This record gives sequence, structure tokens and C-alpha cells, in this order.
Amino acid sequence: QFTDPALDQPGRLRVAGGLERPSSYFGRRLPGYAHTIRWTNDHLPRGARVIFHGELRSIPLDRRGTPPTLAEPAGFLRLAAASRDLRQLAIRIRQTGATHLLANRTTAVFRRHDHAALLPSFHAFELWSAWWRRHASLVYESPIFTAREGAHYVYALGGDGGRGPGPLLPGMEGWLVEPERLAAAGRWAP
Repeated sequence: QFTDPALDQPGRLRVAGGLERPSSYFGRRLPGYAHTIRWTNDHLPRGARVIFHGELRSIPLDRRGTPPTLAEPAGFLRLAAASRDLRQLAIRIRQTGATHLLANRTTAVFRRHDHAALLPSFHAFELWSAWWRRHASLVYESPIFTAREGAHYVYALGGDGGRGPGPLLPGMEGWLVEPERLAAAGRWAP
């Protein structure tokens, strides 16, 4: 994701020429993402709907999915901004049909400047945080982490929180930009 995929022309030609299976190329080229997608395809119910955060790829997912766009990297924050309270946010999230969230924390932080321009109000962020803590449950953490690909997590949404969401709060990455800017200007001291 952080390198030009055209740099791997020989690998792509091996697949196109039938010398390597697409799945083995995918697993070799993007091992963490490939492992996460395999797990997701093998373990999530057929009717699952996956929303993505910090991960622009969404194939070869065998479930319905909603990847983020550059214009809206965290659509769930828009739902929180349009909600007056936690109950209304829960209804809005349920209406999307989303059952799971696949997050890549590393690339979400890498793309924090994309998120910063679209931050909702503090109230919306508080609603999202409260909903997430109550209803998200970590169901998968990839055993593979690479600096190029990042770290992948899958969360079940809408339940009772089960095992809890862990330390990740998707959508908070944009809030890192202002303290980072102040620190770079020498105006922020921890």
C-alpha cells in the first residue's frame, strides 16, 4: 500500500502467465492482509456486512463490504454527527446493516491528515466512542504485522461488547494532527 504496485511487474507476470496462483501471489505480496481476508471469509457469517477503516482494499472479500473513500475515510463518524444521542446513533448504525468492522490501525494513522479535514464535533465523537465501547468486540487480530501493510483487526458490531474492543478507537486518528502540528512548531509539551 505504501509502495507502487507496478514495482512488482515480474510477480504479476508470473500470475498472468499461469506460473503462480493468484492466491499464493496475494499471500506472498500482502501476507497480513491476505491472512485477515482468509480469516474473514472463513469465519464471518454469509450475511455479514463489513465496513473498512484505514484499509482501502476490500477484495477478495467474500462478504458484502463497504470500503472507505478518500472523501469519507470514516463514514461512521458522519452517522455520529447526524445523531443527537446514543440511541439514535445505534439505530443509524443498525440501518447500515454493518455487522463487522475491519480496521488497519497503521494505515489509518498514516492517513490521519485525510481524517483531520473531516472531523465531526466533540459531541459526535463522544457518541461514537460510547457506542464503540459498548457494542464493538474484537474477534480477530492478525498475527502478521508488517510496516508496509500495517496491523489488521476485525470487530463484531452491535452486540453487547463481549470481549470488548481493546485499545483501538477507529476515527480518532484525525485528532492526532493538531497536537502533532503544535509539537512540530515547539508549542506542545507533554
